[in-house]
Amino acid sequence: FRTYHKGDLDCVKNTIEYLYGKSHIEITSLIVTGINDSIDDFNGIVDFVASVSSQIPLHISRYFPAFNYSASATDLNLIKKFHKKASAKLDYVYCGNISDTSHSSTFCPKCGEILIERNHFNAEIKSLKKNTCSKCGNEIYGIFLGS
Repeated sequence: FRTYHKGDLDCVKNTIEYLYGKSHIEITSLIVTGINDSIDDFNGIVDFVASVSSQIPLHISRYFPAFNYSASATDLNLIKKFHKKASAKLDYVYCGNISDTSHSSTFCPKCGEILIERNHFNAEIKSLKKNTCSKCGNEIYGIFLGS
């Protein structure tokens, strides 16, 4: 984090902890080949997010070569493996930069009903009424407009 972003990871973590419960939070982690694609690094992210709340959405984004970096695109199977790992501890896990609704849509953490189906830049509300699952009534974390 410090090498590539010139940032302070503790400051970022403290900010997330401070804001949870005061503001809506979602976290995105771009998984870059050869930089942060180890399972140990990823487990650290998931463990931290889960320690704050299992309801904080985690977006796992697939890297593609562009601009000043030319490493190969993140392996799709690795992204799906990370999704499975994160889903064991977090209620809302999404894969970005992939075409796969089963890994990018919102599902009810209680009954598994698909609530919002996402594919690339398209999203369709399927079974969501205000902030609850239409099937089981479970309250869903987030801000939903137009539901």
